[in-house]
Amino acid sequence: MQKKPRILILYHSGAGSTKTLAEIFYEKLSSYTTEISSISTKYDYNKLNEYDFIILAYPTYHCEPSLSMKEFIMNMPKLPQEKRAFVFTTCGLYSGNSVRSFIKESFKKNLVTCASSVYKAPATDGALLLPLFAFMFKY
Repeated sequence: MQKKPRILILYHSGAGSTKTLAEIFYEKLSSYTTEISSISTKYDYNKLNEYDFIILAYPTYHCEPSLSMKEFIMNMPKLPQEKRAFVFTTCGLYSGNSVRSFIKESFKKNLVTCASSVYKAPATDGALLLPLFAFMFKY
């Protein structure tokens, strides 16, 4: 009998949209051995070696991965073996190069991204910080 792949979903959420989507992925992957966790500064990176596949999720702020997720990846030691990963981000307006830059940093840690996605969602990525333009108020 073939063992089920072990999947880990790691996320950082600001406004809650990323967490909601991570939980949906968790439910949809219930036929696999799946765990979900938010990132923290005290995360035990050795746990990553227990999984076959990792899903990383974060909000995009001003076309960049969230600072918390960037620090999480920067502090991660290089994994002894390559791990396949799926990366997704949430944003209110535009993700810019957020995913590309995150994948590049993750690759340095032996996380090989097989696919990625961007989801539009209620966010705190600057959608409400735009300067007011006259065209926004013409009816």
